[in-house]
Amino acid sequence: MELYFGMAITGRVLLPLNFRLSASEYTYILNNSEAEAIIFHADFKPVIEKIQGDLTSVNTFYIAEGTADEPWITGTYEALISDASPEPVEPVLDDENEVLNLYYTSGTTGSPKGVMLTHRNIYANALTTIITFKLSDATVWHHIAPLFHLADAFFIWSVTYQGGTHVMQRLFEPGNVLKTMEKEQVSAAMMVPTMINFLLNMPDIDNYDLTALQWIMVGGSPMSPANAKRMIHQLGCDYISGYGLTETSPVLAIGNMKHTLKDRPEDE
Repeated sequence: MELYFGMAITGRVLLPLNFRLSASEYTYILNNSEAEAIIFHADFKPVIEKIQGDLTSVNTFYIAEGTADEPWITGTYEALISDASPEPVEPVLDDENEVLNLYYTSGTTGSPKGVMLTHRNIYANALTTIITFKLSDATVWHHIAPLFHLADAFFIWSVTYQGGTHVMQRLFEPGNVLKTMEKEQVSAAMMVPTMINFLLNMPDIDNYDLTALQWIMVGGSPMSPANAKRMIHQLGCDYISGYGLTETSPVLAIGNMKHTLKDRPEDE
């Protein structure tokens, strides 16, 4: 989240990387994008070390939650932050159509393709998101899906714009997710159907107080009506279906329950 906002106000482009890619895929994306610097978690030191000699444009490597104990590592992310000037940065943007985020799609028909999203793309989508989901300063958003993917990352902008709360969960482990939702009084989240199935199949799910949870946006793949019904009853929240893609920043269509349907039979 620091990088999403830090890059935005300093005129740089952020390229989030999928942590499930292979070494060759990282090499391709970093070279194709002409990336100049990498900030990586210590867990990924082995793969970055493996490819660093094959990178054609990257000349700066910052490690997070680790030590700069190799000659090719420029420094630590923590030192980069602590050594920075405390003076506020005045954002300077000559053109709102300049690229802000660069996402590489899965490349199902070949190598991954870079999708260039502009400042205007991002903030227009954030405003649309606020209106569509009725986000407010009372919103407590649970980041469960990975932030390298726009399915969840686009709420970084919209929830912050409204002064809401962000709750981070690094790994999806059903029991810990339910504990966090109860402890932090989570009001909304985005999940794929598989994640919801894991939660619903927890034998002690009824022991958690999820009364603060208002809705979950379900996306990524279709969800059966039977599981949608289970989610509504067992999690006690509304089901909202969402559709989008990286190229649309990403929200395109949201299936909110219409007022005219509220009194229809539940199955219908």
